[in-house]
Amino acid sequence: MFARVVGGGFQAIPGMELTDIGLEIEQCINYINLNYDNILIDKYIIMPNHIHFIVIIESDSPPGRPGNLPLPNVVGQLKSYTTKRFNKLSNTKYQKLWQRNYHDHIIRNQQDYQKIWHYIDTNPQKWELDKYYQNDT
Repeated sequence: MFARVVGGGFQAIPGMELTDIGLEIEQCINYINLNYDNILIDKYIIMPNHIHFIVIIESDSPPGRPGNLPLPNVVGQLKSYTTKRFNKLSNTKYQKLWQRNYHDHIIRNQQDYQKIWHYIDTNPQKWELDKYYQNDT
């Protein structure tokens, strides 16, 4: 729905060809990066049926303190905006685009960061292992 895996095979690294809604998701990510001083989506991949991203939150107070919970707001805004765009593009009303929850993980050190960065970078190569994989060719 969001993208199609292209390339791959002999000496080729697969990449993503974004659909219209995938382009809207990417535009929303770029908007967040340009308009929020303390939020940076540092690395992301838009897969055919999900996305992964690393969010860097710059704050003076420790994570988890009351009033310092921007991640749910960022994810909520991304989901809300892209769902509205999806319904407009597909000429539908009230169609769900996202699952209700999301998985998050606090990156605690450079090794953890590198591991997650690598996971995001290599996710297209593992698309055929996804339980919702469908060969588009």
